[in-house]
Amino acid sequence: MRKVFIAAVAALVMIGSTFQTNAQKNYNTLEQSTYIKVKGGYGWGVAKDGYYIDMGQGSSIDGVQEQIFTSLGGGVIAGIAVGHFFTDHFGAELDFTYLKGTKQNVQNVSVGGVTYQSADAYTNQYRLAPTIIMSTGNSKMLSLYTKVGFVLPMGGYAMVESSAVDPKTSAAMEINQKINGDFSIGFTGSLGVQYRINDRLATFVELEGVYLNIKRKKSTIEKFTVNGTDQLDNFTAITGKPIEVEYVDSVDSNNPDPSKALKTTSPYSKQGINIGFTYYF
Repeated sequence: MRKVFIAAVAALVMIGSTFQTNAQKNYNTLEQSTYIKVKGGYGWGVAKDGYYIDMGQGSSIDGVQEQIFTSLGGGVIAGIAVGHFFTDHFGAELDFTYLKGTKQNVQNVSVGGVTYQSADAYTNQYRLAPTIIMSTGNSKMLSLYTKVGFVLPMGGYAMVESSAVDPKTSAAMEINQKINGDFSIGFTGSLGVQYRINDRLATFVELEGVYLNIKRKKSTIEKFTVNGTDQLDNFTAITGKPIEVEYVDSVDSNNPDPSKALKTTSPYSKQGINIGFTYYF
């Protein structure tokens, strides 16, 4: 995937350098410098980590164990942004994005061809990104631009959907654990090409990288069934674990509290491609 990203960056640079000399038409950006844009895109997870779920991440098949490295940042995005160019080459943008994350397998335990425990994780997340934007000439018909800034998760959650079979009783259990994050800050950068359709409307394609780790705040068991029967009210009695866990900076090992655990971070970094339209006022 990293090679694909590098090749795409090179392609954008070649497109810009090849055609920009032929795209000399300028528009009055003093009058049309404030804009709104809509975009959609897809990304794949990068900067993957080897720990995500509380019960331990990885695969074990017939005694052979293997680590599973994941980032939950990949998936489909949709967004809207507002921005303003102060000059033909420099501006600022505020981007609001919704991420529907791709479901990823983070655990698989099989013995003799029978899966005894497995888990998939995904995220649905809202993000706000204030950025600065630098262009080779926003008034030109064809221009290259780059954006850099911060990423602020504003809402959403991660969900871990797991299933397990008790090897002694053969009871089948399903558990859904919802994880909410604490305040975290990440970084984003983009490289794009804009084509001016007219003085008001433009289209663009951009490569985007988001580098973000989110601290855990709390987790809640939202579903627990045994052989298809709802047993959420009996979760603690059956498993010996609390339904809700708060993640904190320190715990007292001399007086353990099962409802508290040490705070960890989870990976949500991604690289991807976005396309969309810009309307200038």
